[in-house]
Amino acid sequence: MTTLVFVFTNNKGGVVKSTSATNVAFGLVQTLRYSGISEPRVLLVDTDGQAHTTLLTTGGKDFGERDSLHTVLMADRQEVFPTMQHCLVQSQWDEGLHVLPGSSWLDEIEDHLFSVNGAPFRLAQAIEPLLPSYHAVVIDTRPSYILMTKMAIIAETEAIIPIEPRYLEGISINEAIREITDIRDGWGYNNIRIGGILITK
Repeated sequence: MTTLVFVFTNNKGGVVKSTSATNVAFGLVQTLRYSGISEPRVLLVDTDGQAHTTLLTTGGKDFGERDSLHTVLMADRQEVFPTMQHCLVQSQWDEGLHVLPGSSWLDEIEDHLFSVNGAPFRLAQAIEPLLPSYHAVVIDTRPSYILMTKMAIIAETEAIIPIEPRYLEGISINEAIREITDIRDGWGYNNIRIGGILITK
């Protein structure tokens, strides 16, 4: 069975994206458990330098250069899997919800990655070996379509666009759909799809 990778994305802040991502990840673990799945496991990935998702689920945001997503993305290719295993943290919410923490170090990584071959695929390649161990993966992104967000979109199978039910906020849906479609069609990632629009607040 294919492990679905949900990416919560919107180029506008304040639409409850991080809260939605964390609650959905937690809800997935609970739903799997109540459905009779033994040892349900969901991976939550925080790609935002503000690390709000990490703070919500682990109680801290003091992760950094050696124990966060930054560490994984900067690791040599042959060291990515053991580095990922070292950085994963069990959430405080549920033993089945694991977190790959974000950190402020992610704010400094963009310029470096632009000069690295295959940089847009680094997150997808890092997550791929873990997929058989998880029932689902949820990725929270920044409120902009920078390289880090594009890396998350490449890694996903289902994009979820959180949005407030207001006219001006609704305009950002078009940009989100265009960005996801451009990556899917322009780079030939046919497994990428828009799974839905989530009305928040």
